[in-house]
Amino acid sequence: MDGKIFYCIPASDEELIKFYKLIDTLSFENRIIFAIPDRFYDLFDIAIEVKCLNILMDDAALIHEDPLVLPELQQFSDDARIYLQKMMDKILFPERKGVRWYSNEGKKIISGKKELKYWLSDLMEAAFYSTPNINNEMIVRKNPSGVVVNARKKLLMGILERTGLENLGLVGNKPDMSIFRTVLLHSGLYYQSEDGRWLWALPEQLQGSNLILIWNQFKNFLTLPSDGPQSFEVFFNTLKSAPYGIRDGLLPIFLATALKAFPGAISITHRNQYLGDILPTDIEAICRFPEEYQLYVIDMGGGRKEYLEALYNLFLDETVNIGYEADLIRRCFDSLEIWKSKLPAAALTTKKLSPKAKKFQRELKTLSNPVNMLFINMPKRLGHEITDLDKLMRTISRCKGELEDVSKYYLGQAIDSFFSAIQSTNKIEKRQKLRDTAREWASYFPQLIRKEIKDQVARALLVRIEMNYDSDEKLFNSISNLLLGMNIDQWDDSTIPEFYRKIHTVVNLVEETALDYAEGIEDEEITSRISLLAKNRISNLYSKLVNIVGNDLASGIVSDIVNDNEESYGDVSNRNEAECA
Repeated sequence: MDGKIFYCIPASDEELIKFYKLIDTLSFENRIIFAIPDRFYDLFDIAIEVKCLNILMDDAALIHEDPLVLPELQQFSDDARIYLQKMMDKILFPERKGVRWYSNEGKKIISGKKELKYWLSDLMEAAFYSTPNINNEMIVRKNPSGVVVNARKKLLMGILERTGLENLGLVGNKPDMSIFRTVLLHSGLYYQSEDGRWLWALPEQLQGSNLILIWNQFKNFLTLPSDGPQSFEVFFNTLKSAPYGIRDGLLPIFLATALKAFPGAISITHRNQYLGDILPTDIEAICRFPEEYQLYVIDMGGGRKEYLEALYNLFLDETVNIGYEADLIRRCFDSLEIWKSKLPAAALTTKKLSPKAKKFQRELKTLSNPVNMLFINMPKRLGHEITDLDKLMRTISRCKGELEDVSKYYLGQAIDSFFSAIQSTNKIEKRQKLRDTAREWASYFPQLIRKEIKDQVARALLVRIEMNYDSDEKLFNSISNLLLGMNIDQWDDSTIPEFYRKIHTVVNLVEETALDYAEGIEDEEITSRISLLAKNRISNLYSKLVNIVGNDLASGIVSDIVNDNEESYGDVSNRNEAECA
């Protein structure tokens, strides 16, 4: 509201006198005007008459009684309205000289409309002495048209994305260019420096301009730290009130410009949710529904700046170009989001983490307000203050590594499951040549035995193990795809037991098929290979037996088994000699 004119209409001469006495005792702003008649005009009776005639004309029963009633009532109503309008004109129009005008400076004699306009203009100029002179009526208004709003959005995109380019990258003579020239270029907010760069002006560079006070308000709002959130609604209401009087149509342009002109550590939230990337639609929404948005300006003292810079460098992905962002908080948020998007699928759900890594994981899953997360929650959960930067960053780095290595943990589980399935011994040595160990196991099963394996997955497992993969990870990704239909980096915690069951089932099927087929076969190649498989199983079982009962007792048990077998099958060595003879 720029100002108000209150027309006082007394109901009697006595009430008129009370108006005159009251106006001399009131204290009011210079944007409020009172208009009091110089004498009593009996408007109430004629107004009541007009109202009564309207009621009669709406009475259907009365109108149907006589066709001449309605025309007569309409004539009476027209006459009453004309007379009422004449009385009102004496109060409303200053050239009739029937009204006394009062401002906070006292009574004013007005002789006509022109004098009234000049007087009101003088009052408004005194009240809004810091209103910028923007010569563009299509944007300097409360509700610009749809066409102008669309042009404004194009200008906002230029401000946010193409700052530093001449004309913000806009071309032609369309409304967006017109708004740019009148609001930003001609006002001096966007200027070309002596070295040819296009820059945003600081308040001190606008000396002599009505914009200087407004620009200082934006600078203070976006750069001065506060204890809590700042209200966009309160700030905008201040700008729209005296002495600034900014129209709603200009607010999005000034806000977007100020965000680029005064970069700092800020956080803008919408219903407590952080705005990760501010777009023209966000600027428009902030200005349209300011009560839903809040601004946090962070004090960069106390080691906070060094902390944010270290955090940004830790999570920075140099392969991704996110452009330069002066706001350290937004830079950290962007680098965290990019890093998080490249984590394995299960990194934010796995429970296979250290206690501190789990706390770090929880913060990443609820990354809605980076201000709280970066400055309060994360240091508190990890047990280090921001001032203890080295310890805090080492802890964050370890947590980061754990989340990144979730797939390596799953790969280790897959390898363990495989070794367990093939009952391999001496795992430490075998792991150094994992692919050789796997191929050695697959070599136990020649083609004659493989033809006996009916399960296609089991046969495919042997084929994949014998392929020349560049790394153990590629080998087990291939096995995981065969058994589960996914790579290891797509696993979650529930996949580990599922893979264990399937690899054991397939390996057991292959080995049992081979052992069954080898019984009674005289093929020396097959028996020698299967004997290696049997030896491997016996060795594995013996190792477990030693762990359970001790070496001496285990040796005795094996001797008993050998003696029992000799009684059942005879002396194997003598039998073999006889067969050879």
